[in-house]
Amino acid sequence: MYEGLTWFELAVTILWFIVLAILGYAIRNTYFINHPGYRYFLPGLIVKMLGAVFLGLAYEYLVYGGDTIVYYVGAQRISKLWIEDPMVLFEVYTRNWTDPESWSLSIYQNYVVHMPFANYDAATFFIPKVFSVPALFAFHTYYGTAVISAAISYIGVWMIYDVFVQRYPHLIKLLSISILFYPSTVVWGSGILKDSITLCMLGVLFFSLNSLLKIRTYTLVWILLSFIAAYMIFNIKAYILYAFLPFAFYWFSTEYAVLNIKISFVRFLLKPLFVVFFIVASVGIYFYTASASSTYNPSTVIETAQQKRQDLVQDYYYQGRESSRYDIGDFDPSVLGLLSKFPIATWVGIYGPHPWQAHNAVAAISSLESTLLLLFTFWIFFTAGPAYFFRKVFQSPFLFSLFFFSIFFFFITGLVSGNFGNLVRYRIPALPFFVSILVIVWAQFQADKKLEKEEAEIRKLSLKTKE
Repeated sequence: MYEGLTWFELAVTILWFIVLAILGYAIRNTYFINHPGYRYFLPGLIVKMLGAVFLGLAYEYLVYGGDTIVYYVGAQRISKLWIEDPMVLFEVYTRNWTDPESWSLSIYQNYVVHMPFANYDAATFFIPKVFSVPALFAFHTYYGTAVISAAISYIGVWMIYDVFVQRYPHLIKLLSISILFYPSTVVWGSGILKDSITLCMLGVLFFSLNSLLKIRTYTLVWILLSFIAAYMIFNIKAYILYAFLPFAFYWFSTEYAVLNIKISFVRFLLKPLFVVFFIVASVGIYFYTASASSTYNPSTVIETAQQKRQDLVQDYYYQGRESSRYDIGDFDPSVLGLLSKFPIATWVGIYGPHPWQAHNAVAAISSLESTLLLLFTFWIFFTAGPAYFFRKVFQSPFLFSLFFFSIFFFFITGLVSGNFGNLVRYRIPALPFFVSILVIVWAQFQADKKLEKEEAEIRKLSLKTKE
């Protein structure tokens, strides 16, 4: 079991922090010297690694344990096998340990039985397998592993930033705040958690799809990266992939038609066919991959969501910390019953917890962030107006797809999270996209307002000239 921060662990962590910062400096000066967001690459990396350290300290001294510690223990035990017994390591990686027939094996009795999640949750056991590699290089220390993992996860976050900056190069500073420095993604998207892997892989998938549209070279590389990222997400949190693919396919198909079909009439005819094809394909992928799943089976998925929500609000999870729980109420396990919870679940998914719902330090920080996001949203709707906002979103297939992916994802996470501790982690795949869209529309409104003012001044001057 993890015994806490030691002097050796502190030394390893500082060493890796310095090494990775130097490596980041070299990468920036080699590959991103002409990138619009050049100056934000290294600060983003450093903040990401600090976020992983903060996460570990919060779990160690405020939460007194939690998922990240359990994953680390499993990763530590697996990583030692890289040196002690590679043959056993191969068995640990490849065998399905949830099968009771495997429990009689000596490898299980001597090794696997001491690894958290191995014998009852293959998807969760996948996490310590992944983190065992950085744990090996971090000499099996928690904070060293967390810092290395944060640096690797930063690759995917930077890819999200890169795609937005390619499209909106005049907003590099604002987009750096919404993507690289946004508190939730910095903290909960770092360190030894499922969320750091899924956020990274979502960034890789997003970047690869955009590259297939925009870059006409290395096509096989982008396709391969897309499949690797999708595979990783599917094995950890498949619902992220199921939520993202329909909207990503809509974006991809509409932009593909615009970029590759030059004759406007043909594009007008084929564009809807592209959209229908990719949406049907995404639905087909869902039914094909989820039909054998007890969690995502299409015939029971709504009932499963209801059961998960009911389970997560039960008293036995809390033991004196009931204040972290929230309850949006029961709903009928049907499509209409699900939709009846859309307003409240989506609101909680985006803006929870509110200040009056925060009763510990972590929740207080999250509530401050959520309140600022709520105020920013209100400011945009108050100054620009809802009509302007949605017109700008609907005008761009890129913004349209990412906005409605975000809303759908916030709805899912708000519906089933059950407590704010889960919620602030579960929703981070949508946050960079949602906040960036708010920033983009707000910036466009400011630019339009400035243009209108300049045009009014020109008209005023022309009238004076005529006089």
